[in-house]
Amino acid sequence: MLENNGVGPAFIKSFTVKLDGAVVSGYGYDPLEEVIEVILHGLRRKEYFSYVGSGYALGVGEKRRMIDIRFLDCNAPDEEAMREKLKRIDVIIEYENLYGKMFRYSSYEELAMRSS
Repeated sequence: MLENNGVGPAFIKSFTVKLDGAVVSGYGYDPLEEVIEVILHGLRRKEYFSYVGSGYALGVGEKRRMIDIRFLDCNAPDEEAMREKLKRIDVIIEYENLYGKMFRYSSYEELAMRSS
């Protein structure tokens, strides 16, 4: 979940998707769609993707779920197996606050923090 908890807008500077450390190229949310297909190939699911590109201003209090996956069968991976699959993906968002200070979000780093 991407969320702006600040007192002003967050100006998106870059949105990068990596799979196994390699940048996945594409436009919009296509890279997200591609990496999910790779790690969940063969599993029936419904997906929702969100994208924030360079120049987008994330408003105060705004929340964005970047990926939402609903499995359609009983063959959904268990929580630990899913966590291992997600470790292969890193969504990196670089953004700037109203005062010009740069910040970086990494889904891989967030997952690592939640796992410890």
